[in-house]
Amino acid sequence: RKAAESGLDEATVSLHGHTAYIQDKLTGTPGAFVTGVKGMKNLQDTGRVVVNVDVVINKQNYKHLPEIIEYYYNLGIREFDLLHIIPFGRGFDEHRHSLFFDLNDAVPYFRRAFVYAQKPGVYIWTNRLPVQYLEDFESLIQDPHKLFYEFDGGRHNFEGFLRRGVKPDCHGERCDYCFLDGPCRSTMFPYREALEGRSFPHVQIDTRNAFASPDAERVFREQRPKRLWLAAPDLSAVEEALPNLALAGAAVAIELDEGASLEGLERSPRVDRIVISSIEDAARILVGKRQLPEKVVVEIRLNKAIAAWLLARPSTLKAWAGRLVGRLDNHSFLSEARESDPTPETLRKLALANVRLKNVPRCIAGVETEPHDHERLDAELLDRGGDLDLDRYVHHYIDHEYYAKSLRCYRCAFVDSCNGSQVNFLRNFGFKTLRPLDAAGKELADAGSFEDIAEVLKEATAKRGRRDRDQIIGKHQPDASVRIALGSTSLGGRELS
Repeated sequence: RKAAESGLDEATVSLHGHTAYIQDKLTGTPGAFVTGVKGMKNLQDTGRVVVNVDVVINKQNYKHLPEIIEYYYNLGIREFDLLHIIPFGRGFDEHRHSLFFDLNDAVPYFRRAFVYAQKPGVYIWTNRLPVQYLEDFESLIQDPHKLFYEFDGGRHNFEGFLRRGVKPDCHGERCDYCFLDGPCRSTMFPYREALEGRSFPHVQIDTRNAFASPDAERVFREQRPKRLWLAAPDLSAVEEALPNLALAGAAVAIELDEGASLEGLERSPRVDRIVISSIEDAARILVGKRQLPEKVVVEIRLNKAIAAWLLARPSTLKAWAGRLVGRLDNHSFLSEARESDPTPETLRKLALANVRLKNVPRCIAGVETEPHDHERLDAELLDRGGDLDLDRYVHHYIDHEYYAKSLRCYRCAFVDSCNGSQVNFLRNFGFKTLRPLDAAGKELADAGSFEDIAEVLKEATAKRGRRDRDQIIGKHQPDASVRIALGSTSLGGRELS
């Protein structure tokens, strides 16, 4: 009462079970359940304090998760934070086998627990739970920007790796159990390797922005990319920048300010792609009389308005067939995705109307598409020492590398060449937009349900190891070995290729 009267208005109580046996065992404290629940009720009885319950999900309690939420719901709790256990401290070093579990085992219990989020006035938050286990409950996917807090908590580790190549002190077997494996070992490590090897396939720079230092400029110019993405106010700025940047052999894609003249484009032989983002430029370039050099492709950044404008002009799309790419942009925030993203149905219509889609999975487009430009070094990522800046890298990861697949993608013939969709597209439209295909690109009629595939992956983990399974579900960059490693697993008697 004194705390409430002094201004306390919200409190979180960590209760990892709905019985004394579970709570006391997990906390190592006899009486922890009784005193925890009593304290929670005391807070509620003040009538001034909002009380929520944190549950760390682990091997001892995941099968009880629906009952845990029900128990506290019946005691008046309406907000729950479900935290996936992380591989640190004594919990991993001494109690790994009694606390860590296969997420595929937990799928049926998760789904029964998540239903409570649909009750009026109930809020469920998830922390560090791999997003592919939230199919049908995409509203529970953790805001990607919480990655900043995760990396900030281990800043000395991550900056030590980016600047000196010293692997984080947690690196090793913990990685297979860690929520940060995607942005850390599976992406940050290859990024630093590409930076050191001067081998980024894509580099990006805006002519209006200065390098952080001469060292940053040197590292950028020493890259040997396949493509340079160059933003500039006009063509004269492009012509001035290209000789200074060198990057010999790299094809050039340019994005100019809206309305910028294209007069003299033929004098820039390395430019083979123009990126535009407005209906006005689309009308000027695609419908107007201005003729682009035959080799130049127009890449148009799609949003709802531009997609509708394109679909209303079938003759224009036909005339530009083979030279028009519709790029689905990624977004930092869910609100941006909801405001901008064309629907999956609209994307498929565009693909069938001669627009070559980019950054759209083949199963959504219905035809073959261009992949997203992964492993792209933006000049702004480099700090004064010419190393990757941690905070800028995390932001870049969210926008360019935070992708996921459905567990059902395990059955797709293209699983090893597809990254799935960016996290905010999935939060917007759901994992159901991803549909497994056969080798001919046709949707599988017997792909199996989310729960079926979780059962199969559980068996695969037991037989062949966690890392092979994680490659399938998108936690790591997929490669051809996945197909070999898991090729003999069957689902309901049917062989999985």
